[in-house]
Amino acid sequence: MKRILSIAILLTCISTCSRGQGPQGYWLSDNKNGFFEGLDNMEMRIDGAGNTLSGNVYYIWEHGIYYQDISLEGRTLSGDSVELNEMELVTNRNGKFPGDCKGIFHLYYSKQGKKEYLTGIWKKPPGSKLHCPDSKVVFYRMTPDGSPLRLIAQAKSVPPKTVAQTGPAPVIKAAAPPVAALVVAAPPPDPDSLRWQLFRSRKDSLELVVPHLSDTVNLEFYDDGIIDHDRISLFLGDSLMLKNYELLATPKMMQLILPKGKMENILALYAENEGDIPPNTALMVIYVDDKRFEVRLSSDMKTNAKVVFKSIQ
Repeated sequence: MKRILSIAILLTCISTCSRGQGPQGYWLSDNKNGFFEGLDNMEMRIDGAGNTLSGNVYYIWEHGIYYQDISLEGRTLSGDSVELNEMELVTNRNGKFPGDCKGIFHLYYSKQGKKEYLTGIWKKPPGSKLHCPDSKVVFYRMTPDGSPLRLIAQAKSVPPKTVAQTGPAPVIKAAAPPVAALVVAAPPPDPDSLRWQLFRSRKDSLELVVPHLSDTVNLEFYDDGIIDHDRISLFLGDSLMLKNYELLATPKMMQLILPKGKMENILALYAENEGDIPPNTALMVIYVDDKRFEVRLSSDMKTNAKVVFKSIQ
């Protein structure tokens, strides 16, 4: 009787334990055929429980400098299969895929030893008139514990342009501030200048809220991606703090003294151009109160990217 019970337990483990943790988690694909030709790779995150699934797929070029993030909704099917529909374009960082080519993944989950796979096909959306060829695809588990690659973490760290990150900014790490040129005080606004008038005419996109105690803020600015001659100006409130500066791989360092007595100070990045590869993109590193924050700013000729410094005194 014990032997029969042991065999039953073994058979149960073979049929269930070998399946791993199922489709939920993080996946990588390095397909470069068909519709996916020209990509560095694709990454996928699948969430959900039971028959209902959701998540995101990331199409990545140039080591993550360019990518698209598309939301997914789907379901589990019989026989370890999943169906995932590409829904909405969440983030587009100079992506190359046409929006009408959002399609459907039909994938089968399998496990070989310690490796897990999602194998199947991406099918173009019904009725699409664009050239979106059906393409075979294979995803595999990135790491044994399903943790994401760095590129997905980077992609997710950039807030979508339509969503304001109004909560406290994420602290990257404590760090000593860089040595920077001191900006003692903001100069008076110049409402007669064309740059000031254009700055005020553009929409604002809230990118980050930084809580602070100290009024001294150290900043670093880099070109975020390929160095493509992006030029920026910076406004603190209505005051021009940096004029027509070309972003480089080396940092532009500044130190701001925020006006006292104000609960909020707005630092806005104004695009002087969109470089060789639109839009204008900048990486800003912020040092305040012995903390370090990072934010990737994207702006164009119609939109300023702004960071709000919120006093918590």
